[in-house]
Amino acid sequence: MGTFKEWIRDWLAADRPYDQFVQDILTSEGDSFLVPATAFWAPATDFMLKKFEVNRAVPTVTRLFLGVRLECAECHNHPLENFTQDDFYGLSAFFARMRVKHGMGEFRRTWFLEDEGEVEHPVTKKPVPPKFLGGAVAASEGLDRRTALADWITSPENPYFARAIVNRIWH
Repeated sequence: MGTFKEWIRDWLAADRPYDQFVQDILTSEGDSFLVPATAFWAPATDFMLKKFEVNRAVPTVTRLFLGVRLECAECHNHPLENFTQDDFYGLSAFFARMRVKHGMGEFRRTWFLEDEGEVEHPVTKKPVPPKFLGGAVAASEGLDRRTALADWITSPENPYFARAIVNRIWH
């Protein structure tokens, strides 16, 4: 985490745009010691199983970059918002191909993408296509799905991104 904190500090010191920061985090892959942005994915890892957990990534991404708490929608439609399980699993599908390999040392990890991997909806038992929050299915064929998500999250058309960072700063 030390390299991650230094990377953030250097990013801020260089006065680089926040949308690029988010793009770099969401599309990061590689060795956590060489690509500090990959440390972002560590909380989504089950360390006992040494496995990346897609459903752990979604709440972090939505809370930090969209200002939305989507945890409830993993198990049932959100009671206080207009978000459904379809929204949760549609976002999960963006991360379905991410994997982690644990290396030498307790904290060394390499994040990479598989060519295949889908998220199964718990009710329909069918694969879920990547879908933007409250929106359309993403055109991500042949691409890193996370790139499509990062482009949408940082897009001016996304109603959540700017509000989330403004609220974070004001808080």
